[in-house]
Amino acid sequence: MPPPYKLSSQSVRAGSSVSISAPDATCNPRYGTNAQVHIELLDSNSQILSTALSPMSDAGAFSYSLVVPTASKTGHYWVSATPFVPDWCDDTGKNNRVESAGQRAPLLDLDRVSCALPLLELVVTS
Repeated sequence: MPPPYKLSSQSVRAGSSVSISAPDATCNPRYGTNAQVHIELLDSNSQILSTALSPMSDAGAFSYSLVVPTASKTGHYWVSATPFVPDWCDDTGKNNRVESAGQRAPLLDLDRVSCALPLLELVVTS
């Protein structure tokens, strides 16, 4: 999974922007040279209000300026940022997340992760 991302502010006015960013991961996720992050703004009913793709580094770092739609009502919203269609295979068709230098990584070296969609709360004010 990518490193935890953060918002530059937890509240913003409709029509304004908020920065979403994450540093490089320390685990070398190898997302690739053309990696992208998929960013969504959701309302309190989990309806997608906006969606965007932004460049992401091979190690998962990104920075994106999300403009909250002008028509957004005052209230609580959610922001998600996840790798966009990660390339799990190298050019030979082998999983490049498990093998390293031609040797299979021991299962004890693998980290377990949650498959829950990470969301950050964003409050839209008037």
